[in-house]
Amino acid sequence: MTTRSALAKRRYGQRNSLYKANLLLCIVVILSVLSYTVSNHLFEQFSVLSSAKTEQLISYKIGSGDTLWQIANKAVTANEDVRDKIIAIQKLNKINAAQALIPGQVIQIPIASANIEDYKLTFNIR
Repeated sequence: MTTRSALAKRRYGQRNSLYKANLLLCIVVILSVLSYTVSNHLFEQFSVLSSAKTEQLISYKIGSGDTLWQIANKAVTANEDVRDKIIAIQKLNKINAAQALIPGQVIQIPIASANIEDYKLTFNIR
């Protein structure tokens, strides 16, 4: 009987050690994924904050017949794409693609450059 109980204790100890090793491995993997996710999230927030410092906003009052394409085309530099500017205006003002612009509505337009000569056209503030 003593040999059987010694063997049972040894097997229990081996299973217990294997269980502890697997548990430790799972904890390490979870912590690694968590730290990677948190660091990426913080990096994204930092990059958004740092880019927001260089960007300026211009208020623009929508006139009759204005479209987002026309407005965005006035607000791009030679290095920018009009489609990217439209998306930025939509996100900033919480406008979806199906919404119509209302004459008299005031929207914010992001301007990345402080040098007004970089822009194709200037805004007529109404």
